[in-house]
Amino acid sequence: MRLLPAALCWLALLALPAGAGEVGRIVILSVPQVATPNDDLVLHVNAGVLRRGMEIDIYTGNTLLGTVSPFAVRGAHAAGLYAIPVHVPRMSRRLRIRVVLTDAGEPDRTPTAKELRGVSLDIVRRSSTPGAPAPRGRSPR
Repeated sequence: MRLLPAALCWLALLALPAGAGEVGRIVILSVPQVATPNDDLVLHVNAGVLRRGMEIDIYTGNTLLGTVSPFAVRGAHAAGLYAIPVHVPRMSRRLRIRVVLTDAGEPDRTPTAKELRGVSLDIVRRSSTPGAPAPRGRSPR
């Protein structure tokens, strides 16, 4: 008889939706059409005011795409715009990301609108010359 309650508890855990315990903001972005094989997709993260020790982690599923970790940003100044390259399968029309704010010694949480100003998915053209500097995209202001 003890086996039945244990089995039911196990089944209840399996029935939980994926990500039920995950923290963070879910953002679904439309994937722009990549025009040529020399085009890449870049996720632009516009970070707002982050205290020392704060970072913004960007995930797709359980895979970490990148981390915004500002260095030497003083006081109440915005951390700026950060570029994270992403690979999206050719047939995908949407990219689902999860944005998590980590703070040293604190539990992970969803970033506020002041901490994360926005994210966008953009096309960036690769340089055609080997060893040439990367193309200039948007830069932090």
